[in-house]
Amino acid sequence: ILESRLATKVDLLYQQRVILTVENNELKHRIACLAKEKMIKD
Repeated sequence: ILESRLATKVDLLYQQRVILTVENNELKHRIACLAKEKMIKD
């Protein structure tokens, strides 16, 4: 029983990690775009 609960928890954490990785990449992209805009304005 403990093993299956642990496996479920690991799956959940893995899914969260995937989501965070995607969000992280989107934020990096937005920062890069903002930095470019700022360079154009300056």
